[in-house]
Amino acid sequence: MTGSTMPPLTKKSPHRSIGDDQNTPPDPNLQISGVPTKKTSQYGSVQPKSFEQNTHPRFGGTVFYRLYTEDGPIRSQHPVYSSDPFIGRTLARLVAPPHTTASLKRHLCHIEGFSSSMVDTAKLFVPLSCLTAKDDSARLSLLASSGPGLSPQEPMAWALAERNLSDFGETRYIYYRPYSPEGAIKSNTCFDESDIYLGRIDTLSVPPPRTIASLTACIARIEGFVVRDTPLIEEIQIFKDVASEDPLRTDVNLSLIEDAYPGNDQDDPVAVVHTPHRLPNPGITLVPGHCDPSWFSIMPTETLRPDKNSGKKFYLLPIHETIRLEAQFKAGGVLIFQSAGFHMDSCVSRNAEGVWINILDSSNNSILHMSIRRGEGTIAFNHLLASNNQWGGEERVPLEGLFKEPNPTIVICDNGDRYQVMVDYVFVAYFEKRIWEDGIAVVYDKDPDQVSPLSNTLAMTAYTSFADVITRVTS
Repeated sequence: MTGSTMPPLTKKSPHRSIGDDQNTPPDPNLQISGVPTKKTSQYGSVQPKSFEQNTHPRFGGTVFYRLYTEDGPIRSQHPVYSSDPFIGRTLARLVAPPHTTASLKRHLCHIEGFSSSMVDTAKLFVPLSCLTAKDDSARLSLLASSGPGLSPQEPMAWALAERNLSDFGETRYIYYRPYSPEGAIKSNTCFDESDIYLGRIDTLSVPPPRTIASLTACIARIEGFVVRDTPLIEEIQIFKDVASEDPLRTDVNLSLIEDAYPGNDQDDPVAVVHTPHRLPNPGITLVPGHCDPSWFSIMPTETLRPDKNSGKKFYLLPIHETIRLEAQFKAGGVLIFQSAGFHMDSCVSRNAEGVWINILDSSNNSILHMSIRRGEGTIAFNHLLASNNQWGGEERVPLEGLFKEPNPTIVICDNGDRYQVMVDYVFVAYFEKRIWEDGIAVVYDKDPDQVSPLSNTLAMTAYTSFADVITRVTS
């Protein structure tokens, strides 16, 4: 096949965020795998007293590509990111040997649903930035640990000659209305200012196997309904429409490639009812707006008190709960978490998540995940993309020597390009930003069989700037 001298398209497709339609590039530290795994399976063993970082995942064995016609990009049937459906992937071991341009084109035609007659006219550019298409007989190193086309940052480009592929470029949505027991609530994915209670998600954001259960989990993440350790059926139910009397069974299959499926019509959305499952906290008495004055102790010679200004907001954050911030947590902001006690001996000693604090953005991504793991003897930091439940490279610091105060304090500062974390006002770690979005909510949670070493309810104060945080009075 004669090589082309120009690439099929010089501009890349924009990345669209489900929650707010802002341009958000895929995270460069995102680790891609064929099947998402539980986060506890990614941590591995840890040597205490050592700082570990794994921000260079290997992508060997996975081929990444973008689809184009002469008119522009088209959507892949096997997208890597729900926020960018134009980049697809396949496993190298699924391509018939020998691994040549021709064999890869035949495989891509098959998995993307195109006619085999298009193989001869299609062109493959390796990588996307290459100006000349690969010859059909050219050998491809698809099983290498790195190289062109083997990472989402440097995909191949597969250009099809036919232009009549509009069906593949058409966005298909699932429309829904979220409800609490009190009535309709504003959707995080609302797209019409005249109806803020109507949301929608791209059908490609629903993970396989595509059932009502997977749709429920997807909407729960986007709307911030997820509460760990509680079965979804106890919290969230999906009704075919607002007039339905019975919810859809969670094992019902969704045929999202058909013309008709639940929520396919904007005028007939599915109803998503969220009934929060509250876990009792025996022995805890909550007094809104008040906290133990001893929590504000820094040092024996110092007293810490909040400034009387409008740059702060006080919250009570119970375990298993998500609190939405009144003002976004962004550059310059500070979050201070104060515990009524600390009992590390009560924390189950095993290699598990333990207890954690997550800061969420508008797309329900965890822009900062901080977990205390007694079993590993570490505090771990990471991020999580909600669209595909993928974790990034984890960073850890030793737990030994921290949390010495009877009423410990955790401070998280947004320094613009990174987060600064302190325990009892002593520096612990920097965590470089990987998701450049502002925080809108905070989660406090734990593993099901763990007991939090912190109090079951944290006092949290959010400040818009560090200058608003405290006034120190030295005795």
